[in-house]
Amino acid sequence: MYRIWVTDLGTCPRRIQLRYQEVEMLPPHFYQLKGEITHEAIEQILRGEEPTIEADEEVKREVEKPLSNFQKWLESTELDISGAQYELKLEMPVPLSTPNSEEYVLVGKLDLITPNLIIDFKTGTAQRRKEHKIQLVAYKILAEHNKVAKDPRLVNVFLGGKEPKEVEYTNEEIRKVESEFYDLVNEHVGMLEAIKRGMKMPCQISFKCVYCPFVHICRGY
Repeated sequence: MYRIWVTDLGTCPRRIQLRYQEVEMLPPHFYQLKGEITHEAIEQILRGEEPTIEADEEVKREVEKPLSNFQKWLESTELDISGAQYELKLEMPVPLSTPNSEEYVLVGKLDLITPNLIIDFKTGTAQRRKEHKIQLVAYKILAEHNKVAKDPRLVNVFLGGKEPKEVEYTNEEIRKVESEFYDLVNEHVGMLEAIKRGMKMPCQISFKCVYCPFVHICRGY
């Protein structure tokens, strides 16, 4: 079974190809490392532990603000997070009936989940971006398939501004992006099947290329 991570849906086709081919990846970019360390510290705090940050001083300085905002949010939120599970990894068969779809598994790691709520923390400033909605919809589908939530509220908590900000998505917003989620899964599986047949995927050039773990291999052509 090949595992498709929710966070890879809709990403650069070349990146999808190189990941599938198990090309050696570069160490995480500074901003990716910042996000990973912040999430690890958040999990420790939620578990009632003192966060331990093992990183150089520059990274430590960068995570101070989002962690401070997380503490503010934790002390002020009206969301009920009692009994929550943290960094919960969930899997399910790819929700498609296309040829060879049984060879793929959809995987996601949920920052915080209760039976009625899914929260995804972001270290950036508040933005109602479609990719954030699709990510949360994917987590909802995973959670409901695994029977750990039913019709949960979907919330982003942004930790990068002056103050933490909650963004909850309406049922209408969720319905609008659900079909796009299935389209992305279908597209992703289609690319993987093409890669198996030897097709080379195009590079989707953007500012995100500087963060790509395959930038040492791919030159955009």
